[in-house]
Amino acid sequence: MSTGLVGGGRLGASPGPAGREDSAVSVVSSVGQRSSSSTASTSSTTTTLKPATRVFIAPLCVAPGPLSIRPHLLFTRGDTVWPVDTESGAAAPVEPPAAEVPGPPRVWPSFVTLVLALIGILMGGCLIGVFFVGAGGASPATLMAQPGFLISAAAVSQLSLLLAVWKLPGLFGDVGAAGWHERVRWRPERFHLVEILVTALGTQAIGALALSLLSFTAVSDGVLANMGDVARTTEPSGFAWLLLFGALAPGFAEELSFRGLLQTRLVERWGVAMGIVISSVLFGVWHLDLRQGAMALTMGLWLGWCAHRQKTIVNVAFAHALNNGFAFALTRITAREDPDVTGAGLAITLAVAAVCAGVMWWRTEAR
Repeated sequence: MSTGLVGGGRLGASPGPAGREDSAVSVVSSVGQRSSSSTASTSSTTTTLKPATRVFIAPLCVAPGPLSIRPHLLFTRGDTVWPVDTESGAAAPVEPPAAEVPGPPRVWPSFVTLVLALIGILMGGCLIGVFFVGAGGASPATLMAQPGFLISAAAVSQLSLLLAVWKLPGLFGDVGAAGWHERVRWRPERFHLVEILVTALGTQAIGALALSLLSFTAVSDGVLANMGDVARTTEPSGFAWLLLFGALAPGFAEELSFRGLLQTRLVERWGVAMGIVISSVLFGVWHLDLRQGAMALTMGLWLGWCAHRQKTIVNVAFAHALNNGFAFALTRITAREDPDVTGAGLAITLAVAAVCAGVMWWRTEAR
């Protein structure tokens, strides 16, 4: 048994049972060129194919009967493979095998990435605390009032989170052929200033609603109060570092992690509503503070919906950073006090949130 070559190559021959050589078949190519070979005992067989037809010569098939060699050709048109018997000229379509259906997307690499990032953040914070207590002489009870500790801890936490989201998905095989930017939905071509402003304004409104509702509870201020006190009392250089690592950087790091890495996989696995809700709940838990976590959960629902509608996290990340920076800067010039909740104020806030949602729906309807 032998095979021929396509595209001007020679057609091989193999010796028969009696030591004779029976050659294969001659083919007229799609450009009109002809190559031929003849047999010692039979005449040559010629098959003419239409242009733009891809030709493959299958192994020569030995048919029943003495010294009867039946060469076959295979040619394709579209997705259908057609075997052609060069003696009878008969052809029958053979459907290609069905494509393998991919399984459900894996979500565990995203969870493991965030868990490892959290472990790194906690370990880094502990090491920084030990340094400030041992070398700086600060007491553990006053660490959260130390600008140097807050700046160092914020910088380590954001860098750890960014490094984990950047490197670990590749190690877990969770990136794909499209690359890391597509995996986390970082699509700069969809950057739009209007959508950033609408998302940021809606975030402010949702956050104000959450803060108003929390004012009726006994939940303490926690971390946000400490950050606000330091922002009001520290020198300008310290405030600038806190603004960078404690407000602006989290807007990008957290969106890459929760809306980019985690939410996209959850939506693919369990649908839009479940993906947004689960990622928002975990976003609230991530802050390890009841008051801040409750606000993060409610704002995460809005940010997750905006990211899904916009098909990118670019505008959401800038809006998140803008919201954090505005709120943090506001604490430097305002006194620490609970908001004065009124019916008119709640109505206005709800109206602003509704308008932002309507504008976002309208702008992203065609996507």
